[in-house]
Amino acid sequence: MRVLMLAILLTVAYTCVIAQNARTNYVHLDLSAETLPDTKSLPEINWVVPKFDYTHSEDQSMTIRSYVFSTLPVTDISLLIRDAEYGSILSQKVLEFSHGQQSIEIEEKLFLPKGMHMLELVVTNESGAKTSEIKNVKIGDEAPEKVLGSRKDFALVIATDKYQNFNDLVNPIQDSDSIIYQLKKKYGFEVEMLKNPTSHDIWKKIREYNEKQYGPYDQLLIFFAGHGNYDEVLKEGYYIAHDSQKDDRTGSSYISHLRLAKILDNNPCRRLFLIMDSCFGGAIGEVGSVITEEKKSNVQVQNNYEISVNQMLVRKLSTKVRKYLTSGGKQYVSDGIRGQHSPFAAKLIESLKTNGGEDNVLTLAEIGVNMEKLPLTPRFGSFGHNDPLGDFVFIAR
Repeated sequence: MRVLMLAILLTVAYTCVIAQNARTNYVHLDLSAETLPDTKSLPEINWVVPKFDYTHSEDQSMTIRSYVFSTLPVTDISLLIRDAEYGSILSQKVLEFSHGQQSIEIEEKLFLPKGMHMLELVVTNESGAKTSEIKNVKIGDEAPEKVLGSRKDFALVIATDKYQNFNDLVNPIQDSDSIIYQLKKKYGFEVEMLKNPTSHDIWKKIREYNEKQYGPYDQLLIFFAGHGNYDEVLKEGYYIAHDSQKDDRTGSSYISHLRLAKILDNNPCRRLFLIMDSCFGGAIGEVGSVITEEKKSNVQVQNNYEISVNQMLVRKLSTKVRKYLTSGGKQYVSDGIRGQHSPFAAKLIESLKTNGGEDNVLTLAEIGVNMEKLPLTPRFGSFGHNDPLGDFVFIAR
């Protein structure tokens, strides 16, 4: 029997979230059958827990939740637990539901042994169309050495000091070069820089980073330096590109904070940190964030009151992060003196030079402490789907 597996990218709007999540459903078609099922009636699988392609949990007990929808009645739903390395089936269960249903909520409690597993839901409807979707789950204490050895840090730096329709600036490029030097030398970031890009160049590059493939413990830093603007009528902030128009009442030639936050929230990298050294950068905080419910876990009393640095890193790298840091609120900020750095960039560079102190880990909280003495108060916050327990970390190499 020949079986064809097609990968169809489905964008599904959940009623319980604001942003859209792009996923891959696998559709199984039996080419030896006399008639093929109608592909327009393919079942859809919407995972809720686990939500991400890669999930790490220290608890062996897990309750999975998913929604299944089909334009035709569903005839079979199976849950398979596979070996992550070889794909072999370790356990299989046919789930019970009322026949004739087209919309089904699934909730199953599992007990998984330690290690990496593939959870696969397979749904078939009365036309014979079959769809499956897989989530990878790591159970137990992840070996810190494995996590830290396999991950990567990426940075996209966008800096503008030359403008067609605005006054030129003196420090964005120099600031960015110094920050890039620290990111590469001390923390091993893979960095790409755009110098004086047009608005088209910026959106094109942002899209490229949304199309990249990231590992489950990778991080992405996006840094903007240059002019900013704020529209009091539309109540929206903007980054000004090299070719942005001086009096653009529609904002179409600017980099909208609202659009930027939405696109970055949909980036597949689980940990993303946005830094903006521009006037009115703090307006990004008006975009808002979706509060993620904190995970409950069993607390075990141990003799040791602190976990190791590597254990701390694994915990921080196992969450979804959407954080931002801006050089000020909805106000003008200083570009600094020619040949020096902007006040904000100088403090950021100063923080990066510390190597994170004795533990060689620089956290956002530590950066924040170093920023407190600036004349204008930088703004920390979150946007999109951010886990409140998460953090973006700079790990010295």
